Amino acid sequence: MKKTFLVLCFAGVLLHAGISQAALPESHVSLQSKHDVGLTVERIKRMLKQTSVRIYGIIDYQELAETHGRNIRPMQAILFSGGQDSVQLVQTSPTAALDLPLRVLVHEDKKGVVWITYHKAHFLIYQHGLTENNVAAWRLADGIYSLVKKAAR
Repeated sequence: MKKTFLVLCFAGVLLHAGISQAALPESHVSLQSKHDVGLTVERIKRMLKQTSVRIYGIIDYQELAETHGRNIRPMQAILFSGGQDSVQLVQTSPTAALDLPLRVLVHEDKKGVVWITYHKAHFLIYQHGLTENNVAAWRLADGIYSLVKKAAR
């Protein structure tokens, strides 16, 4: 009952604010990987290390689920630095820190297909009130796209 009330309140706030689901930009991109989740993650880690990007951590959601007696398909998130561009985003809009460090999700779907998913630049721009010509956001997005494209091959 409480949960339903909260959902209805939130929906009301969105309607009152003039925000509809259709108005929100699609937030992420997914590219299919030719490798399993583990190998895809290793490829991404290796490429990040070659560019001296700091890796903050890997979250293995399948392992986490097992510790709670649950079973899910392979899924890992890689959290990493965007370097100077991340700092520039946070200087411009402090709320951008909510979506940093950068992360890429590698996951297997119901059919056994592995996907690499990450946020679009438009999502960061829209979400944090940045301008369309924010060079740092576009550089980050281009860098992630290049990384993901290489890892998926």
